[in-house]
Amino acid sequence: MSPPGGGPAPLPKLSLGWERLCQDRSLHGRDWSAAAAELADGWLRALFARAVAEVGPPPALTPGRLSGLRARWRGVEATTSNEATRPDRGLALIAVGSLGRGDLAPGSDLDLLLVHSGRTDVTEVADRLWYPIWDDPMPLDHSVRTLAQVTQAAESDLRVALGLLDARPVAGDPELGARVVQLGRRLWQAHTPRWLPQVLAAREAAQRSHGEVAFLVEPELQQARGGLRDVQVLALLAQFTPISAGAASELPLTAAADLLHATRVELQRLSRRRSEKLLLEDRDAVAAALGMSGREELAHRLADAGRTVAWAVEDGSRRVQSWLAGPRGRGGSADRPIEPGLVLRDDEVVVPLATPVRDHPSLALRAAAASAELGVPLARSTLARLGLEAPVPGRPWPEEVLRAFLRLLADAPASIHAIETLDQLGVWERFMPEWPRVRNRPQFDPYHRFTVDRHLLETVANVAARARDVHRPDLLLLGALLHDVGKGAGEDHSRAGAAMAALASERFGLPGPDAATLDKLVLHHLLLADTATRRDIEDPATAKTVAETVGDATTLELLAALTEADGRATGPSAWSEWKARLVERLVERAGALLEGKPLAEGTPFPTEDHRRLMASGGLQVVPGPRELVVVGPDRPGLLADVTGALALHGIAVLQARAHSEDGQALEVFTLDLPDGAAPRWERVARDIKGAALGHLEIAAALARNELQRTDRRRRRSPALPPPEVKVTVDNQGASAATILEVRAPDAPGLLHRVAAVLTGLGLDIVSARVSTLGNAAVDTFYVRQAGDKLPLDHAEAARQALEAELAAPAPGTAAAGESRNAPET
Repeated sequence: MSPPGGGPAPLPKLSLGWERLCQDRSLHGRDWSAAAAELADGWLRALFARAVAEVGPPPALTPGRLSGLRARWRGVEATTSNEATRPDRGLALIAVGSLGRGDLAPGSDLDLLLVHSGRTDVTEVADRLWYPIWDDPMPLDHSVRTLAQVTQAAESDLRVALGLLDARPVAGDPELGARVVQLGRRLWQAHTPRWLPQVLAAREAAQRSHGEVAFLVEPELQQARGGLRDVQVLALLAQFTPISAGAASELPLTAAADLLHATRVELQRLSRRRSEKLLLEDRDAVAAALGMSGREELAHRLADAGRTVAWAVEDGSRRVQSWLAGPRGRGGSADRPIEPGLVLRDDEVVVPLATPVRDHPSLALRAAAASAELGVPLARSTLARLGLEAPVPGRPWPEEVLRAFLRLLADAPASIHAIETLDQLGVWERFMPEWPRVRNRPQFDPYHRFTVDRHLLETVANVAARARDVHRPDLLLLGALLHDVGKGAGEDHSRAGAAMAALASERFGLPGPDAATLDKLVLHHLLLADTATRRDIEDPATAKTVAETVGDATTLELLAALTEADGRATGPSAWSEWKARLVERLVERAGALLEGKPLAEGTPFPTEDHRRLMASGGLQVVPGPRELVVVGPDRPGLLADVTGALALHGIAVLQARAHSEDGQALEVFTLDLPDGAAPRWERVARDIKGAALGHLEIAAALARNELQRTDRRRRRSPALPPPEVKVTVDNQGASAATILEVRAPDAPGLLHRVAAVLTGLGLDIVSARVSTLGNAAVDTFYVRQAGDKLPLDHAEAARQALEAELAAPAPGTAAAGESRNAPET
């Protein structure tokens, strides 16, 4: 774009200076932003001066017009003749947004407002401002308004009103610029009772969409709860309400905000784009730029910063809402007893001064539970007292402490904020000494949404909703809280967690049988999900193994509830209808054995429909909603060819079952198709038939496909290091087959490669189950040789052959971490 009528030689490009600033690794965070603002301000002043000089002096003012202008400006001193001919008179360039605040990042827009006092030539000036910025090119958000139009826009659009909070004159008429800033303040002072609830409601909506900085593996730094938008809300509350940081004042809010900002600067410095989401693959580079030891340190510090900001803004928001409601809305200041040692005063839970906190070990838990149940905050005086005086309960806990602890857990999800409050005060770990190990601990995989501590509380919330469905809700709540406390212990987290659960049981004062049940819940919390997705649940041996491991019906019931709650708390891809059906069926069969009942007959395979297809002969490909049936002449390698053809089309397989009879082969695949997905089945069928008839070389086609994907892929650091290849043999877990469990880096075509190796060894694949743990595939194959289990030496040979094949790079190997299957818990 070019301004109308051309013009003089352009100014030096701002974008070139911006790029030099991005390359300057000596500046970080606020220092980088200050340098960027200085650079932008200087360039904009020069641009503004040139623009108004080109347009020339403003239209002459008659005495009448001058008098009217003075009246409009409410008492501005008489304009001198020199002032009346200043080219910038009645024009002010105002920075708003990040430029106004001075917290620019490499991907920030230039947010500019050109204010004028009714000048008729303002469009000409605006053209000479905006076109050079676009031509530079720099991202621009702009508007042109009079003071009256600024007022009108602010009163009709909350975003404009929020922008005025950051208004800062950059160039032009200084008196007009000052009036813009004063106008913003007056509008907010007048409209705070109306605008502030809208601001808080908008933040709540954004937080629901973007989650929380503290607990997400890939946090959104700007809009998420505890992010930079909440920092701006805290500044707004401090400026226009009597609510100060109060109890949060001693928290390192400034340091937290600075870290969030510095992280955003480095993230955008990497991409030169307006990136707000810190992805796994960017963490190492951002951590290195900030001088940290690695992604773990960055994750811990970001989580701590996010928690600090989130807690402060939520505490401030609740107090502002109480302030806006007024004394009558709060129900008055008279004390209303809640329970022993607690009263409700001004819609806050208060521990009266006459109550000795140190003498009541359950008081902190009961206060938090009351806050959650009533939906009101703990008073700041009470927060201070609990932080200083709440005692560590004796061991074993008095019964009243365990009762209060379980009550608080049962109140989830309402109690999550209350528990967070206790944790901010350092009180929660007095009851849960295991907590510091998991607090802010990141889980670097694509399927866990939350840090370990928040995942545990989300799991508690999920089981609390099912408390009435089980016989021992108390043990279910405790199991949910403890199931992942072993993470970070340097060993298998289930075993480490079980050891910690044993110590916790002593602290809780649980009787022996209850302690044993809690130990099983933690030790075996992955049993049902892993078994259901990796084993043949219709095989009697599978149900027998689960029943023997669990030991009793009550534990099985609790494990089933914990498994679902854990999956739902992990992430959207970790719990599906398919997995739920498998777990339910497995629990049903294992439960029958524990009750001494005979196992019901499994679902027949092949079904009658399958047999009719086999009887009709020929090569047939029959797709269903989430299933694909392939029937054709029996030959070695058919399953490998079909799975390879599916991989060519990006179709993930969850389960495969095979059967052969009278020279005909039947293969039935359960597919992992996203809702609404509609593969082009005619093309898929064409490639399956081509592979089956020898017209399509699957291995070569997969290699070509992956090379094309690699050429198109933007090269970035892998989000996670690739897992080691490991193959294990189980000759006892199935009734009539050998189980080979394959762990390897996930990649398109992996199922085809494994099936091809097994076929080459002369083995028959009876069934396969496919699952993904982040960037690692965990695939299970039931194989036979001559209709029976493999001899041990043949099984060992198969294991070695698979490890050798999968350790070697496949043609066109995909980048580590790029998955072809739905993740699981």
